[in-house]
Amino acid sequence: MASKGGNLSSLAERKILDAQEATRLIEAASPEHHPWPIICISRQMGTEAHAVADAVADQLHFTVWGRELVQAVAERMGCSASLVDLLDERPRHAIVDWLGELLNGTQGTEQQFVDELRTLLGGISQMGAAVVVGHAARMVAPAEACFAVRLVGQEDARLARYQLESGLAPREALRRMRTLDRDHDRFVTRYFPHPERDPTTFDLTVDVPALGADAAAAAVVAAYRQRFPEGEHPPVRG
Repeated sequence: MASKGGNLSSLAERKILDAQEATRLIEAASPEHHPWPIICISRQMGTEAHAVADAVADQLHFTVWGRELVQAVAERMGCSASLVDLLDERPRHAIVDWLGELLNGTQGTEQQFVDELRTLLGGISQMGAAVVVGHAARMVAPAEACFAVRLVGQEDARLARYQLESGLAPREALRRMRTLDRDHDRFVTRYFPHPERDPTTFDLTVDVPALGADAAAAAVVAAYRQRFPEGEHPPVRG
């Protein structure tokens, strides 16, 4: 997974180049070649999504795409890399507003953001062997090329985790957690046909606070291996 700080841009660039090279190899391969389906993780805030994604990717030898996906979209739209850290700290509508400012008020900025996101996620789906956190990845990837996971939890349990991660006071942490979840739901509802609240959208739903991040990751790996038989994905690390 990408490290924090100034290395984010270079790591994202390397992942993009790897994806492009993998896509080229896939296109040159025999018709029988099929990439390992990606794992798309949708989550409520406070469900340790990145910890779960890291654990799943480590066991399956997959690549993780999280914040660096926003970095890659911003770069494709011509935004300054030095400002990308701000983008991922803001609610979804504020990300779009900020990108609009960087693009000198270009109309259609939000749709451009979504279009670039679709393009990158399409490339990642072709590459395969990846865990994508958030960004409505399940709504973009073909069902046959994706294992869709939803991470959920009781609000009080999620709040305790989010407060610990954010360092905010309980009331402010609850306000921000609800805002982020609401903004994400609005973004998905506006641009994608199937709401994430529909349980049939996902192959697996996991209550992370109830199980813990490690057990949740183990459940994801076990379910993935059950859906995609041995030989269609890399072996789990012992």
